[in-house]
Amino acid sequence: MHEVLETDYAIFWIEDSILFCSYKAIVVKGYDMAKRIVADRLSFQNERPYPILCDVRRIVDSDKIARDFLAREGSTFAKAISFLVQPLKSQAQAEFFIQNNKPLVPTGIFTNQTKAIAFLMPYK
Repeated sequence: MHEVLETDYAIFWIEDSILFCSYKAIVVKGYDMAKRIVADRLSFQNERPYPILCDVRRIVDSDKIARDFLAREGSTFAKAISFLVQPLKSQAQAEFFIQNNKPLVPTGIFTNQTKAIAFLMPYK
């Protein structure tokens, strides 16, 4: 059994040297909320770098302040990031995020979890 951390905003676990982050059905809004999400993840991974699979399929929306913070600080101790999205809405949001916020680590968008994991494998 893997260690799991469930917070108000997400569920985190590490499997096969990949950090999984499954977001709950939330609106990511404001600096404080984005900071808390990143702080929870950093605490869970104990400041050890990992490739990260972010399942954002349930995120309802996010604001610019949160996106800006997550693009910069959200890359802390991340080797690479895969966004697992639903076609159309969350895919469009993830593409907008990458194009406008320029994440600091290699970042991919996928509708298939197997492909999202495959993208992260070289960064393990």
